[in-house]
Amino acid sequence: MLHVIFTILKILGIIIAIILGLLLLIILSVLFVPLRYKVKAKKYEKITGIIRLHWLLHIVSACIDYTNAELSYKIKICGFTIINSLKVDSVDETKRDKKHRKQKKEKKVKPDNRDNHIIEEDIYTINDDSDFTVQSQSIENSNKNSSLNLNTSKATKIETNKEINIKANIESNNETNIETKIETHNETNMEAYIKANKEANKEANKETNKEANKEANKESSNRTSKRTSKKVSKKVSKKTRNKIRNKLRRINSIFLRISNKIKFIFLKIRDTIINIYNKIINLWDTITDKVKYFNEKINTAENRILIKFLVSQVKLIFKHIAPRKYKIYVKYGAGEPDITGKVISYVAIANAFFNLNLNFVPVFDDQVLEGEIYLRGRIRVFTILIIAFRVYRNKQFKKMIKKFK
Repeated sequence: MLHVIFTILKILGIIIAIILGLLLLIILSVLFVPLRYKVKAKKYEKITGIIRLHWLLHIVSACIDYTNAELSYKIKICGFTIINSLKVDSVDETKRDKKHRKQKKEKKVKPDNRDNHIIEEDIYTINDDSDFTVQSQSIENSNKNSSLNLNTSKATKIETNKEINIKANIESNNETNIETKIETHNETNMEAYIKANKEANKEANKETNKEANKEANKESSNRTSKRTSKKVSKKVSKKTRNKIRNKLRRINSIFLRISNKIKFIFLKIRDTIINIYNKIINLWDTITDKVKYFNEKINTAENRILIKFLVSQVKLIFKHIAPRKYKIYVKYGAGEPDITGKVISYVAIANAFFNLNLNFVPVFDDQVLEGEIYLRGRIRVFTILIIAFRVYRNKQFKKMIKKFK
């Protein structure tokens, strides 16, 4: 019994040890195995760039690509892609295409062949009695058609005979009319001549009477028009004066409104400018007070030592993160030789201070900006944690945090 319990405890202990060992191995690998990175970027006609990250012999790897103004990314674990932005986009596009195709199919109206099927079923389901009735109906229809054809032929013959009789009557009537017209023409000429003379005399008398009446009416109308014109002129003068007065009053009221609005706008602008000026002055006062407060606290001997310590630790972090290998190629031209000369001097100073591996090609005639960058380095979590722990354990840093709190 004890032997069985000991074996079970032994197996459990081995399993727990394996789990703890795996956890310790994972923690140590995260702390000490560095995350390596590579950066490649080019700028000619278009900007392109690739960032590659891998950890622990490419067990975990990631890639960020920027080409044709589009950003894509990919994450792999043990060679299997877990996240791929291109696949997500392709899946979304396929879903959209499927929906679009379904909508097109729904819009297309399919021809319904139901009526044809019904007709065929009706034809095949007809009985013998119905066949007989159909045959009898077809015979009756043929007899009706033949009788209709005979009737139409008779009607056409009757119509032709009527047309012939009508033409003969018209010719006989024309001959008689011509004879009667010749006899009546001579009688009507004398009567028309007498009537014309009477009408001419009447018209002459009417014209003379009209002219006399017109002259009399003109004289009377001139007299009355003179009287009325005097009265109308007096009335028009009064109306025009009143209209002018009303217009002047309206114009005066419009000018007063415009002037009041302009005054209101100017007063509003003045108030806003004064408020902005006061806000700027208050903000400047608060900034200066804070700067003085920080200077008073930083300018002490203890704080100066702390600032030097923090700057040194930040430098260590940048030194650790900085690429171990790099190449920089730049082709630059400002279009003006004096500006390019100034840029060359600045680049030379930077090369001297930072010992950069920079290939700078100046162009004095043209405006150009082209280049390539290659960076390769690593980031270890353990070193960053050590730097952070040093800063946290510093007594002066703790005191400064308490003061600001």
